[in-house]
Amino acid sequence: MIREFVRVLRPGGQAILADMHPLATMTGSIAGFPGDDITRGIPYVPNLTHHVSEYVTAFVNVGLSILECVEPLVTDAVLESFPSSALLPEATRQAYLGTPYLLIWRLARPAQA
Repeated sequence: MIREFVRVLRPGGQAILADMHPLATMTGSIAGFPGDDITRGIPYVPNLTHHVSEYVTAFVNVGLSILECVEPLVTDAVLESFPSSALLPEATRQAYLGTPYLLIWRLARPAQA
């Protein structure tokens, strides 16, 4: 997938890549999209854990420059979207508050000389 970024990105171009943070995936978080009725389950996007070092290695191997890496933290407002908050609000808060839930990269393909 990273090679495809380089293939379609013009020299000097930038790309944004966002994924769930590895800590979030290792603790069981999912990219879930609950509706009003969760009795039939919560639609979600399956995810694999990719460590930060794996991203960095992949970017370096294809010649992408890392311009920025952002790791947004779980806040009280974010906790409200966690399905477990409805049933176990304090346990959810203790488990997740202040932990990173996303990993956002701003990448660049160097301009050719």
